[in-house]
Amino acid sequence: MEHDNMLAVLKLLKNADKAVGATYLSERTGIPPATVGRILSSLENKKIIEKDSNKGRILTDYGKKYLEDLIVKKESIKIADQFADIVQDVSKKRLLEIIQLRVLIESEGARMAAANCTDENARILEGILMDYAYELRHNQMGDKSDLALHTYIAKLSGSETLHKIVRLLLQKNDAFVKFSAANRLASQKILHHKELVEAIIAHDGVAAEQKMRRHLLEVMNDVEKFY
Repeated sequence: MEHDNMLAVLKLLKNADKAVGATYLSERTGIPPATVGRILSSLENKKIIEKDSNKGRILTDYGKKYLEDLIVKKESIKIADQFADIVQDVSKKRLLEIIQLRVLIESEGARMAAANCTDENARILEGILMDYAYELRHNQMGDKSDLALHTYIAKLSGSETLHKIVRLLLQKNDAFVKFSAANRLASQKILHHKELVEAIIAHDGVAAEQKMRRHLLEVMNDVEKFY
């Protein structure tokens, strides 16, 4: 609430394009005078606004830039919240949209992972792959190991942003369970993941990107048929 009040005051100061006082700001924003006073005092201490003789306050040059950054940040948070709401939706339409996004992001992530893969990373990938194959061969869905593999490859890309987006897409709901359930052919799933891991370990970025893309397009096709 305090942050919203401060933003309202700053926007009004900018739009007024002249020095205005606390009473004007309070009347126009509906914020209590005492609260406006505290906000103005805080903004003045931070050199965001300054007094214009006895006419009132105006934005400083720094304040104008501060307000622009604040608006961009607020809009970014709003977009992030909307994105989080989108990935909560597990309708068929939304699942297909998520996979389309995954094709773009995870294919690039696989290429980057191939460039970064160390011997230790290779052992971890092979361990996850073994767990995945074991689960499938014992009539389990394999979704936990499958998820672990995809998120680890995203982490191995070296891009924190890419890793976080993949985690958000796959872990915010039961979408990954639905992706796993759509493809019931265990042998095909094992083969696709095996070829993908082999390409990453071999530092073959082109092949890793192609294998990830092929795998995810197969998942998309399965979702289209299954749901």
